[in-house]
Amino acid sequence: MKFKHITFLSICFLSTLTLLAQKKKMNDGVDAEIAIVGKKSSSLIDETGGFSNRGIITYDIPIDLKDGLKIANANTANVNLELIMQAVNTIEKDNQVYKNKIDSGIDKNSLKGKGGAVDSFLLYKDDALILEEYFAYATQEKPHYQMSITKSIASYAVGIAIDQKKINNEDDYILKYFPNINPSKLSENTKQIKIKDVLSMQSGLQIKKRAIDEKKDNVTEQVLTKSNTLVPGTKYKYQGINPNMMVDILKKTTGYDMDDFVDKYLFGPMGITDYSFGESANGMTKAAAGMKLRSRDMLKIGVLCLNKGIYNKKRIISKNWVNKANGKYADNGKNKYGFFWWTHYITYSGVKYEINSCRGAGGQFIFSIPALNSIAVFTSYGSRKPFEILENVIIPSIIN
Repeated sequence: MKFKHITFLSICFLSTLTLLAQKKKMNDGVDAEIAIVGKKSSSLIDETGGFSNRGIITYDIPIDLKDGLKIANANTANVNLELIMQAVNTIEKDNQVYKNKIDSGIDKNSLKGKGGAVDSFLLYKDDALILEEYFAYATQEKPHYQMSITKSIASYAVGIAIDQKKINNEDDYILKYFPNINPSKLSENTKQIKIKDVLSMQSGLQIKKRAIDEKKDNVTEQVLTKSNTLVPGTKYKYQGINPNMMVDILKKTTGYDMDDFVDKYLFGPMGITDYSFGESANGMTKAAAGMKLRSRDMLKIGVLCLNKGIYNKKRIISKNWVNKANGKYADNGKNKYGFFWWTHYITYSGVKYEINSCRGAGGQFIFSIPALNSIAVFTSYGSRKPFEILENVIIPSIIN
């Protein structure tokens, strides 16, 4: 009995350590892209026009481009504009420090996560864009590279396909969509993978690097047959295999590659035209990362999230799917993961605010704050500063 008791305690202790290790290692969407299958996406900065030096920045009302986004004056928007503009000028000042370091010969990669440059900041409150600022190499017209925000777009594409009944629902086993794969070649765990496991990064797929010939059309079959799969739905692992598998399912069910499907049913109806996707080695859309999108169009995605699938009074995606995408299926204690979307919480003056977000490696963010009817958009390279600005500037500015 004593031996059994000790054994039981040991198992519990080891299980706790495993869980803690899993939480500690859980990617928060801003870390470097994990590309076991396929090459990493390009995150090159468009340096045309040079690095701006704006000096002291004063507030200007955003320009109304007649692009579907309403405009409002922050002076009448019931926000602490002084605090917001202090943050804008701090971004500009920090960016000049960053540029001076680069000019002195310091490697850009050594500054990632420490002193990278924030290059756009947009703030939307009460159904209107009230702040729009660009820094460094960024401009209003330039599409900015998007890393894992590409995954969040893939989630919405899947949701629309489910709304259209092209895909049954997220509880379907993925093998339903690959009838040509011989089940006898798969492990028992692999047979149990559901769409929701793939969307929440809990597919359990484990592939050795370079085990897949990604130039072939049957990448999904290779992944499934060669994976030493863990029990689906039990372990979070952030990897590009999962969203790229959903591209395959989209193609099989809708007849469209993801870029064409998104153009017709998501971006097109929202007036988003200046964008691009990366391409996998087999010619299909890369959903793990690699998209390029303008900051204003990122904001439109935020509006779609905030308004539960409606943009400019038009239903683009079901409320049900937006809620599911913002679910909490994996948890590292601070960040919760839904269907290729994130949720975390910020407490201010004793009140806990939920933040739904898209995030990309290097520092692209769409933060939706439902309780405050607000959205903040940032692009950057090598910076986590937007997390701090959100917590220490944006939320206090709106509340006070």
